[in-house]
Amino acid sequence: MTRTATALLLSILLAACGRSHGDDVDSGRDSSVDTGGDSTPPIVCDAGPIPTCARGVCCDETAPAGGPCGNVCPAGFSPLCEPDPAAICAPGLRDCAQPSDCVLADMQCCGPCVRTLDNTTSVRRDRLVDYFDEGTECAAVDCAACPPPEPTDSRVAATCEANVCEVIAIRPTALTACTDDSDCRVRALECCECGADVNTYNLTGVRVDAEGALTELLCDTGATCDDCVPDYGPHVTACVDDGHCALIVGGL
Repeated sequence: MTRTATALLLSILLAACGRSHGDDVDSGRDSSVDTGGDSTPPIVCDAGPIPTCARGVCCDETAPAGGPCGNVCPAGFSPLCEPDPAAICAPGLRDCAQPSDCVLADMQCCGPCVRTLDNTTSVRRDRLVDYFDEGTECAAVDCAACPPPEPTDSRVAATCEANVCEVIAIRPTALTACTDDSDCRVRALECCECGADVNTYNLTGVRVDAEGALTELLCDTGATCDDCVPDYGPHVTACVDDGHCALIVGGL
């Protein structure tokens, strides 16, 4: 073999060796070790109960837990979900057939002096204790007296709409819209005025011609009332306030 041929052969062999060695060095691993292509350590799951994942005001919307260990709640769900205290979660509490089935309700011993659509709900009269057992929960609670209502206080009542107990607004609505004091009168927020509770928070100012509409909202079909009007007293009158009949409470 000539000197030139020998030199060429040596250069080829050295180049081949350089590529093989460089590949192993560049990859940062020993080509003789098989890692299986995955360097992630195995997940170790703690043994424990699978949580109940729930959400919603009554925590009645549930979802299965997931994740690598099967114990992670989906977004928005929690194993610590608690029902909203203001929610009506027991079945049948709001079922009704007529307005007299329903009553206004709140879920605190000293309820709001002024009941509104935002702080009051309506439930079946015979299920009120299932919603809030006032006799048990509030036996030792002494509530402060409410101040006299303001003319701008809203007025709400309980009725039955589409077989569901609802809270409806009386003021300000068409039932109270007016332009003159003579358009207004004092009215108890019950079906029958005769024998009604005349506490000022159970009274409102309404249009003198609104009795038919009030009867439809507050009375059962075919209900009859005794022919009398409560003595509301000289300290309450109904006058125009911002385009609506308002109850004005004077000195007692």
